[in-house]
Amino acid sequence: MGKSYTEKIDRTSYTQVLAWCIFIVFYMYCLLAFIKLFPHPSPIAVSWLSLIISIVCLYIFKKNKRIATFGLTSVLLLYTILTQFGLGTIYYLLGPQFLVNYTSYTLRFLFSDQYVPAVLLGMIAVMTYTLSMSLGSLKGEPVSERLNRNSKSNSIAQTKLAVYTGYIFLVIVFLYFAFLLVSGTISFSMNYSSFRDGVIRNNGMFSYMLVLYATGISYIISTGNRKQIKIGLFIYCFTAIILLITGNKGEVLYAILACIGVSQYRGLKIKPRLLIFLSTLLFIIIPFITSVRQKGVLNSLGQIGFSFTDSFIEMGFQLRVSVYVLEQFSLSTREFIYGFSYYNPIINIIDRFIPFIPFKLETPSSFDFKTSPAFSGQGFSQVAESYANFGLFGTIFFFLIIGYVVSKIESKSLRPLQLAYFTSIIVILINVTRNSFAFVPGQILLMTLLFFFLNSLIKKKYQSIKTNDNPKCLSKL
Repeated sequence: MGKSYTEKIDRTSYTQVLAWCIFIVFYMYCLLAFIKLFPHPSPIAVSWLSLIISIVCLYIFKKNKRIATFGLTSVLLLYTILTQFGLGTIYYLLGPQFLVNYTSYTLRFLFSDQYVPAVLLGMIAVMTYTLSMSLGSLKGEPVSERLNRNSKSNSIAQTKLAVYTGYIFLVIVFLYFAFLLVSGTISFSMNYSSFRDGVIRNNGMFSYMLVLYATGISYIISTGNRKQIKIGLFIYCFTAIILLITGNKGEVLYAILACIGVSQYRGLKIKPRLLIFLSTLLFIIIPFITSVRQKGVLNSLGQIGFSFTDSFIEMGFQLRVSVYVLEQFSLSTREFIYGFSYYNPIINIIDRFIPFIPFKLETPSSFDFKTSPAFSGQGFSQVAESYANFGLFGTIFFFLIIGYVVSKIESKSLRPLQLAYFTSIIVILINVTRNSFAFVPGQILLMTLLFFFLNSLIKKKYQSIKTNDNPKCLSKL
């Protein structure tokens, strides 16, 4: 019995050592191939390589006992993998027949000279994140111990405040969209272009409502019990239906990914019917909305169907912005912007709060992530943006910092309000995976102010109770 157990441990250790050896060899190869010290692999070879590396990285995550499998750190990695390798892997390994609905112009990036370097850059980002996760969680406590500690030290006051804050946010957002429906600003028969022109571009409240929406459900899933979570999801779904019918997907999906992560952090079991719902959302609803939102979702219900590959293809399109950025550098039409896109949003925030002193900086010509025709309507990605700032060093540094910080926080025991705040930040990081960094500092600032406000309410309540229970204070009164 003892010998069998020892042999099992030895096999597990051997497998982990082997995984790390494969990881190191592939990491060095990708670095050397990207800087052209090794010849570039073929598109098919790099597709196989991205698949193997993804499996190895996910295995390393799974064997890490200090962060939850599919927890908050993991979902961020998984989403990055899908955005970087989802489409190319399907095209080159499964065949072009899965992309027959796309024009050759849309798929032109797959045949670019910079396609393979872009995939290599994505692999470097994913492996750097995995390495930094291991470093960040090195001194954390095991998940089993953390779950036991959290169950004994749960703060009822913090939990109640976080849950009811989440309810309030979700109700406000639902009332906002209900008002838009009743007033005729939006309708279920409109397509996404009409929604974008009528609401997103002409209504400054929309972006704030999305922040409240994601924050509301994040706070509830992070702190609530099963009954409270069910109520939160019920309210969340009302707005989700409106958003999905009007062609908005990420606004619903990003928060769900973070909520899956935090539920795993808390040790909550996902029931089969919820898994069925999530699978339906991922493999049926999201691909369907992507394909028909310009016609209108309700106008195209007859086209709904199941597709295992379409979600991966749709998320994997984000690789093209990396291809286009690398193409521009290769043609010498783009220059490094040396961190401008990361510190400029902070400068803009300072400029708004300090009057009479201009802080705004001159915009570099290469800061064109939204204005350039090459990126129009495609969002962006942090693999591409970090490279556009500092080159290969920028990509390595960005994912090193993100992986280290996120895993270090997740490997600790967090009180309810801390966990709710952390989850709300993860939603922002998932969102920025397919976008530019411009909105991140502002949203993190809002989440931080909310956290300190709620924390101060708890402290005031605790101080009030402590004072009222103190006999000396009562005698003075």
